Amino acid sequence: MKRCRKKKYKINYKRFTISLTILIILLLSFTNISKRILAHDEGIDEAEEHINLDEKLDNLPKKPVNLHRKVELEAEKKVDKVEENETIMDEKEDTNAANDSMDMDYKEIFKDSLFLGDSITDSLSFYEFLDESKVVAKFGLTAKGAKDMVDKIAEENPNNIFIMFGMNDILIHEGSVRFAEDYAQLIHAIEEKLPEANIYVQSILPVDSKVKDKKSLLTNENIDEFNQALINMAEDEGVEYLDIRSILERDMDLLEPDGIHVKYGFYKLWLDYLRDNVMVKED
Repeated sequence: MKRCRKKKYKINYKRFTISLTILIILLLSFTNISKRILAHDEGIDEAEEHINLDEKLDNLPKKPVNLHRKVELEAEKKVDKVEENETIMDEKEDTNAANDSMDMDYKEIFKDSLFLGDSITDSLSFYEFLDESKVVAKFGLTAKGAKDMVDKIAEENPNNIFIMFGMNDILIHEGSVRFAEDYAQLIHAIEEKLPEANIYVQSILPVDSKVKDKKSLLTNENIDEFNQALINMAEDEGVEYLDIRSILERDMDLLEPDGIHVKYGFYKLWLDYLRDNVMVKED
């Protein structure tokens, strides 16, 4: 009897290795493709969820409007608009006033006048409102000292003479009675040289309350007393008293930082006052 022998198979390791490698590559490729497909599907799902969320938010009821706050805001807008219009109007008025003063030829209006006084009066020519020849004044001058200026005043031969003294007279410890006497003597000396001239006595200007800290005599109480003495003297001498102080009392911001001297803007108001209350009558 013939015995059957099993056939032996020899493994080709090289071919097996190549096949296994190809299989692994195919598996890896399939895995990556599957991940990409899943990621794409998830992205679509997320996008759809995001869109649905936006739609849901849009469909939510809106927050009710705070009507009270809305009314407040509207009122604030109206107030701001009114204030803006008022500011524009104020600026226009200030501009118009400034233009009126710029157009005003004070040198022509007061060409036949002369101003006599201290450093406050002196600034009329310093600021070029008037020619120097029309201003006889200097720092520290008093009513008593001004009698030495009469000849110079006579040389100009003015029709109107505006006098302002008092602050320096208060500072030299001269009482109001003596001050009025010195003033009257000055007026007599001018009238002797210029009997046809119109003489105007102007009030002493008020000062800032802080001035008394450095100049104890220069207080508004003393100024009021001296002004009253001027009023009485002017009445006795038959000359006109002009209340210039009222201009400054309406706006004390026209005072310089020293609280005594006055700013540029005051001189326009001063000359306008004289123009309206004196020069018009003269015409």
